[in-house]
Amino acid sequence: MRVFVAVEVSNKDLLNSIRKFQTYIKINAKPVELQNIHFTLLFLGEVSDIIVNEVQRALDSIEFSTFNVKLVGAGAF
Repeated sequence: MRVFVAVEVSNKDLLNSIRKFQTYIKINAKPVELQNIHFTLLFLGEVSDIIVNEVQRALDSIEFSTFNVKLVGAGAF
């Protein structure tokens, strides 16, 4: 299974700004649905179910608070 570690974007103002930007750039591609917007922190690639479970356990043990992010520029792959 292809796996990545990401941070979910839940700020409605930011999501609306992303939607406006997607409309503004007018590229010939399907924009990402807003409920799927995230910041990828680490792409793990193809991993086994065992590794997925180990990663999930490790991530579940992390405690953190909300944080702010400043967006500068845009990219694509």
